[in-house]
Amino acid sequence: MVIFDWLQQHREILGWLGAVSLVTFFATIAAVPLFLVSLPQEYLSGDAPPRSAAWAAPLRWAYRIAKNAFGGLLLIAGIVMLVLPGQGLLTIFVGLVLTDVPGKRPVLRRIIGRRSVFERVNRLREKTGRSPLLPP
Repeated sequence: MVIFDWLQQHREILGWLGAVSLVTFFATIAAVPLFLVSLPQEYLSGDAPPRSAAWAAPLRWAYRIAKNAFGGLLLIAGIVMLVLPGQGLLTIFVGLVLTDVPGKRPVLRRIIGRRSVFERVNRLREKTGRSPLLPP
């Protein structure tokens, strides 16, 4: 009963959470597939770190900060989507790809290495005419 009382008293917060959930749900439905299709085929199989942008230092730092901030938001949204509607694991995967954290490759390989997720990603890539990702 305590939870129901709290929800009755904080309807505005519940409304905002519902709106954020809907926005992130539709945004990930549109953005995550586009991102997964754009990954190079050997992204998971190679050990080479991703290329960094070849811009001037201030622009490169601004790009890295923005990319990491957006990746962090996607990580949080993905974790939330594990219990709310949305593509939780795929969103976590994209968030990790965007962030520059040490040790992310083994985590990425573990997420995408799940047979159901890996097959889903490769079906999506096949539909868009891209070659499938090489297995981790």
